[in-house]
Amino acid sequence: MNPPISRSLMFVCLFLVTETVSGQMPVAPPPRPAILFVQYWGKVTDVGRDFIEVQGLYIEITGQKGYEHRRKAEGGKNVSRQVFTGDAMTVKGPGRLLTATRVEIEADLNTITVTATDGTVSVLRRSKEPPRRFEVSDWLRGGGFGPGVSASYSYRLADIRVGDEVDLHVGQYLPDANPPAQICTGICIQKRPGGRVPPAPGEDPMSGFKHHECMNAMQDWEEFGTPIPDKYHPRGPQAGIAPPPKPITLRIPPSAP
Repeated sequence: MNPPISRSLMFVCLFLVTETVSGQMPVAPPPRPAILFVQYWGKVTDVGRDFIEVQGLYIEITGQKGYEHRRKAEGGKNVSRQVFTGDAMTVKGPGRLLTATRVEIEADLNTITVTATDGTVSVLRRSKEPPRRFEVSDWLRGGGFGPGVSASYSYRLADIRVGDEVDLHVGQYLPDANPPAQICTGICIQKRPGGRVPPAPGEDPMSGFKHHECMNAMQDWEEFGTPIPDKYHPRGPQAGIAPPPKPITLRIPPSAP
């Protein structure tokens, strides 16, 4: 998964968070172990002391046999798409269960097109989805961030603004519950329309790669057509978008006077 390229996928990815950041004030950790981590992408519609509410498209895809990432840019916009294919994939989400042969996820993560096994095409739009409210971990409730999250997921609730595009780490707890309790354990700001993504609290100030700089460079390219700085140029979805020119270095030294 490459956030600087696609700003991450909103469909479920199973993983364990292993990267650790430093500089966190001690806050009591969640009292329960998570049985599963998923990711959820969306637009913040509300945020409080102990919750975050996000409107997004959330699906789980299982049974896929083929995958293709079609990388393309048109008119200063990233129009890449993720394409999943299979004989009978299962597409699950809140209030839906579909059997599909093809699923296309647009790069802006606002639209998912599902082709069912009978040929029926369903277009899922984020704007039609009801917001989902997530309880937050004790670390986030205490004003900090968890010690086991990567730097880009170290944003605190106080850093979040309504309208931000975010990617959440969500831990599923209480396996005996139906459905399991879902608690947000990490927040990554991917975009702040009309504003600037602030530095992540867990970022290393000495690092050559800074999450907020990369996200702002991507946003400037999308909103204003500003060339992406060379060190953050993805050379992937923006195929055909040349990086800024580099200065010419003479290979032959000038002759002595």
